[in-house]
Amino acid sequence: MSINLAAIKDLLLPGLMDITGDYAEAQMEGQWTKVYSTHKSNMQIERTVQARFMGLARLKTEGGPVS
Repeated sequence: MSINLAAIKDLLLPGLMDITGDYAEAQMEGQWTKVYSTHKSNMQIERTVQARFMGLARLKTEGGPVS
């Protein structure tokens, strides 16, 4: 089903306070649960950070080339 601007005219006008609506579970099955895992949290935002570590630093003599 495509959406044109005439169908969502009220959503584009200034002064929009809220958009309401709900999908019944039988109508639309959540497919994101097959892709993502979930866990409980007390935080508003959580991030996962990945760090890549390099090997040990090499000594460089003053004025010498960088290897």
